Amino acid sequence: MGVRPWSLVAVALVPVALGATLSGAPAHARSSTSPASGHAGHGGGAGRDATVSDRLAGTLGGPAPVPHAPTGTATATGATTGSKTAATTHSAATMSATPSAALGAVAATTTTASDAWSTVGTFRTAEGWYAAPIHATLLPDGRVHFIGIARESDPPTQNGRARRVSWVFTPPAPGVTPASDIVITEVAEPVEHTGTPYGDASLYDDLYCTSATLDDTGRVVTAGGTRIVSDGTTGELRYTLGLPYQTVFDGTTWERIPGEMVGRGYLDSAARWYPTLTRLPDKRMLVTGGLELITLDASGTDNRSLETLDPHTGERALVSGHTQTPVSIHARDYTIVFVLPYAGADSDLLMVADSGTPVTTAAKAGAPWNVLGQRPAHGTTDQPGWGASSVMLPIRPGSGADAPYRNGSILVAGGDMVGSYQRTADVLDPVTGEWGPSIDLGINRHHPDSIVLADGRVLLLAGHDMTGATDVTRAQYVDPLSDFSVTTGTTSSGVIRGYHSVALLLPDGRVLVGGGRDVVTADSLEKPTYQIYTPDYLSRARPIIASAPTQLEYGALFQLPTVGTPSEVVLVALGSQTHSFDTGQRVVQLPIGVTYSRPDGAALSIVGTPVDSHVAPPGYYALVVLDGARTPSVAKVVHVG
Repeated sequence: MGVRPWSLVAVALVPVALGATLSGAPAHARSSTSPASGHAGHGGGAGRDATVSDRLAGTLGGPAPVPHAPTGTATATGATTGSKTAATTHSAATMSATPSAALGAVAATTTTASDAWSTVGTFRTAEGWYAAPIHATLLPDGRVHFIGIARESDPPTQNGRARRVSWVFTPPAPGVTPASDIVITEVAEPVEHTGTPYGDASLYDDLYCTSATLDDTGRVVTAGGTRIVSDGTTGELRYTLGLPYQTVFDGTTWERIPGEMVGRGYLDSAARWYPTLTRLPDKRMLVTGGLELITLDASGTDNRSLETLDPHTGERALVSGHTQTPVSIHARDYTIVFVLPYAGADSDLLMVADSGTPVTTAAKAGAPWNVLGQRPAHGTTDQPGWGASSVMLPIRPGSGADAPYRNGSILVAGGDMVGSYQRTADVLDPVTGEWGPSIDLGINRHHPDSIVLADGRVLLLAGHDMTGATDVTRAQYVDPLSDFSVTTGTTSSGVIRGYHSVALLLPDGRVLVGGGRDVVTADSLEKPTYQIYTPDYLSRARPIIASAPTQLEYGALFQLPTVGTPSEVVLVALGSQTHSFDTGQRVVQLPIGVTYSRPDGAALSIVGTPVDSHVAPPGYYALVVLDGARTPSVAKVVHVG
């Protein structure tokens, strides 16, 4: 189940009075509106949407950069034999890139930051089994919803019994040492089969390897999961299927959404294992990709289709069928999907998968697929996206061509164990379609966890290095506002947390980290433990939000009283992370119109809200103020939209 070494084919922010705009629009380097039929691949004529920049220039009050096509062309091809998908090679144009330092085994970073790790806490079920988290979602009330797997022993054994497990956890308060053993209160997963006889076989469903994220009302929505088909007499595994249904959890009640998903894969089933679930600007959820069937020899079939779900009505709609969707969006884990902050763009979704070849499209039937340049090459591998982690960099007012990066830019860190991808981070500008110079992290990380902090830096945690190096137990910070400089934490977690680890930014600014396998993932199982990571900024005096509204509407102003004069105000979407990708997290800087300060340190700021739901999709966010040293306050959780 967990380790799968096979190859499957697979903006204006406030009213005009504050004068803040987002500039740019996604590049359409190569458009494919009619991929080849069957499984042979996809193609299409070169071209780009010349109307996007014109429209943005007219609606956002200023000229938008003209998208540039990368040199060369980008393609994605695949081949299948019968019902089993064969290994393929993804070729694409390579953008020029100069690593910041020689890529090798020696750490290149020397700057350090004072940080801290808590002791280890272990999750136990009521009967004493060990519960390992694999999916983690921060609920609006500050609790964490975990979906994982429970085993009889710690360390677990490959032949030991295992079962599904989910629970809700309240992280310890700052300054409180985690209990060494935490007895969890389980929440029953609303699955269809629990050892259900099916001919001479038995069916068992769980939400291990589902996709989960918050909807606009703060409920956890899941799509897909795992269906184990085993011998009804011996219990021996025969094969694994994806799940065809979705669920919703409101913090108390967990229910299955009636009906099945509508997107069908190679075997014409609606099953999905490892799909990606994304909250859209119109409150619908987008389901992307996944697998239908996985056989004992670690091969199988994919379901590349895209579909939407209205979590309030249960209505589903097909966006792109399996054969109409590029092979390049297929991932062995989860396809990385981002909503771009440009409401006027025809292609407002950016996707990156194992091939490392980004594509843009839209969540509407018939939308074109636009292929961008592949992630810069550092080795012989053709899978630069496998095992990588990715985040969208903070969205900032007026982030144009002269800014450190353009709004909508993403950072891709770590990756394939072949070559040097695991030691680099790369930044893609979706407006130009170009990758910037590679960033040398100095530490090899395959399947790392990445988090955008409220101060704008990208925090890298966990992952593994096939040499067994323990430097992955230290955290790293990549600062986009300081020429993407890299800083390494001084302390070690003491625990290798590789594949299947999770990391969530908490409202108080700490980070919860848990689960994960060891260096050789095929020979290890998930750890039933967690730790709290304390970033370097928590050693400084912090600004304080005196009070905040609970609801923010788009295109409005609100008053924000603080202790200390804020230099920035940001919204951080509540996270939902698994397998090195957070489907929910997003950071949006809000423009400050004016601040009234008093001699006693109290201040009142007039702050603008996001202009639309492309900048900040509707839902719950952590509202944070930062001082002149970019020290974040404790957050206030607010609802947007």
